[in-house]
Amino acid sequence: MKVILCTAVGLSLALVSCHAEGRTRAWQKNEEPAKQIKFQGRVSEPSPLTAALSVEQTTYNLRNDLFGKTKKDLKGPNQPKPPAVKLELTITNTSAKPITLMRGADAEQLIFELTGPGAVSVPAKIAMTMEYRLGKPTKIVPGESFTIAIGRLSFGKRGISRYAYWTRPGDYTLTVTYRGAAPKPNGTAHQTQRVTAIAPPVRLRAIQ
Repeated sequence: MKVILCTAVGLSLALVSCHAEGRTRAWQKNEEPAKQIKFQGRVSEPSPLTAALSVEQTTYNLRNDLFGKTKKDLKGPNQPKPPAVKLELTITNTSAKPITLMRGADAEQLIFELTGPGAVSVPAKIAMTMEYRLGKPTKIVPGESFTIAIGRLSFGKRGISRYAYWTRPGDYTLTVTYRGAAPKPNGTAHQTQRVTAIAPPVRLRAIQ
């Protein structure tokens, strides 16, 4: 079974599309940028950012409350927490120029693509406050990196709008996409440009 989540293809900088032929995208309304935010143009080509995923632990015990569960089960009223993991995503500015990113913005998200024998992705049943978070402009100079800790297979808007699960023992592949926003030159705080970087996939294992 393969769960496809809304990602960009390759380490390229592009407007993120939520449609790909022959695939079902797990993209929900609560993950879309607020209407007042305008994503215009590109920062540069190719992407000024690269992503790398570090794995502290590769093998995890499959919890009893997840074994054999279907998507319908996991979307129910008693939604279990997603599996805990020990991962770290490193984003590096590999270009020759500084780039400013809106860190902590609602537009800054991680997108997970989990592939495996029991991979399931569903919207999280969790309440969010309604304000739109613009984030803090943060300059990343050439060669500089920052890291994002990943403690659960929870992602999307504010890191909590979607859950990914493994529901059967076996080997899984996880691909993580960093999707950030950079201020548009001479634009307002509501005008940003989309920048993405996809980390090479890593292998994880669920056992009983």
